Order: sequence, then structure tokens, then C-alpha cells
Amino acid sequence: MSSTIDMQDHYHWFDKSISVYNYLRFSDRIWNLLNSPIHYQNRLRYSDYMRLASDAGLEIVADHVSEPTPDDFAALARVPLAERFRLYDERDLAIRGTSLIIRRSKGDPPSVSQPVEAER
Repeated sequence: MSSTIDMQDHYHWFDKSISVYNYLRFSDRIWNLLNSPIHYQNRLRYSDYMRLASDAGLEIVADHVSEPTPDDFAALARVPLAERFRLYDERDLAIRGTSLIIRRSKGDPPSVSQPVEAER
């Protein structure tokens, strides 16, 4: 399976007054009020996706991370992070996206997938 994951605040595309990290400033409680079900955005970070894949018994075959630039780190530093994001590594927070190729780990029997409720 392949997937491209955009880890940016999608509203930055049309609101140039906010950064790609803007949504990291909000507590979960506030974000649940702001986050539209019509255009839902989760705020999982790179390490969260890696953990979820591992927990699901998936093997990362290829991973192309959009490595943060000095400008990304500067933009992130200007965002007052919500408490839950303060525990993340700075690079982890600054990664803007990744493209993955994932497969079931060798030796794992086929199983019925259960949906993962990651952040709601």
C-alpha cells in the first residue's frame, strides 16, 4: 500500500496569515470545536504514524520524509504549542509530510483489519 500524508494545517493554503503549524496551537478540546467534519484534519505527527504502522504489524518498505528546512523550524518556533505537542521532538513536529510504501510484515497471517481511532 502506498500513502502520501500531509501533516500541515490545510487552512494555510488559503489563509496566508497562518503557518502550516497553526493547528498545533489548539488544545484537543478547542480543536474538536474548530475542526470541521466536512474537512476533517487530524494532527498526528510522523512518529504517531510510525507507531500506528508498527502496532498494526505493518512494515515500512519505503519512506520519503519532507525534511524540515530552517524556515520550517523558525515558523514552528513562532507557534505557541498546545500542551500535548510540547512533548514531541522538534523535528517530529516540523515534518510537513511523508510518502510511504507499507506492507504486512512477513509471516503475519492475513487478518480482518479493525479501524484505528487515532485522534477523535
